[in-house]
Amino acid sequence: MSEIILKALMRLFAILADINQERDKAASREIVAMYLGRYLSRTMTREYLQIFENHCNELKGKYQNPADTKRRKRNAAHSVKVLSICQQINEELAQKEKIIVLLRLIEFIFNAGNYTKNEIDFINTLAEVFNVDPDDFKNLKAFILSDSIGISEDNMLYFSSPASQIPENARVIPLDGLTGTLGILRVKSVNTFLMRLKGTDTLYLRGQDVKPNFTYVIEPGSIIKGKKVAPIY
Repeated sequence: MSEIILKALMRLFAILADINQERDKAASREIVAMYLGRYLSRTMTREYLQIFENHCNELKGKYQNPADTKRRKRNAAHSVKVLSICQQINEELAQKEKIIVLLRLIEFIFNAGNYTKNEIDFINTLAEVFNVDPDDFKNLKAFILSDSIGISEDNMLYFSSPASQIPENARVIPLDGLTGTLGILRVKSVNTFLMRLKGTDTLYLRGQDVKPNFTYVIEPGSIIKGKKVAPIY
């Protein structure tokens, strides 16, 4: 991914953070760091996180009242910038990477728990501009919100303990030693698999800790390991 696109994405994340200034800044920063860590070294990740924070600081504190006329104009200006950035992304990224961008932005919104209509409109616009399959988009949102009842069983799989609460008629593979639930979602249009851990189990993906309630991309050949569970290939 080019430097131009990465910088554009940092601005996109910052704009989204500015739309809802009550967002938990630490959680937002962690989501951006996870996205960057997919592509960059630790040193480069820190550099781009600083770019993200610089953009946030440029936008912070102005027109705090959403009803303010200038604030509304500011949101309109954000929309123009977003469309411009999306055009850059469309020209450079493959569809799978666009979906991962969208995934991180959905997480960015929903993990805070107090998302706004403007943020939902923002995400809906991105999905349209990126030409994301509507079913995949719906499933992504449900998966991140831990509301997988509406996801087709063909695209959803759980590894869980017998005591875990799983939606009725879901596909489940019991996993000895797992106390929580590991959800696996297939994004059908790009044949990509995502995972989220619900619980306090210690798991590793590609040698890195799996944090609960964050979404991970399962790359081909990846192995999910745990201290108390058998490896998942």
